[in-house]
Amino acid sequence: MMDEMFLKTCLRYCKLRDTVVGFDDDGEIKSPKSSSSVLVFMLRGLFANWKHCVGFVLTSHALQADNVKTYLLDTLFALERVGLFVHAIVSTFCKIF
Repeated sequence: MMDEMFLKTCLRYCKLRDTVVGFDDDGEIKSPKSSSSVLVFMLRGLFANWKHCVGFVLTSHALQADNVKTYLLDTLFALERVGLFVHAIVSTFCKIF
């Protein structure tokens, strides 16, 4: 599953990672803008009732379809590398491909 949600803008200090959380962050590039939106990727069992967050992107704006597609494909390739194969994708986005 993947879904984009709006967030309250706030900054917090993460003691575990010794960093401030709440800025735009896609895992590679962190900007000084406060994030107000998040795109979340989750796995869910087909035959068992479980779900697990596998990734997220914090942004200060709604993502464009091209960016969503890139993050989705990166997530799918990463899951395949560890032996997980996605059989379906559920999303509220339109016109991804």
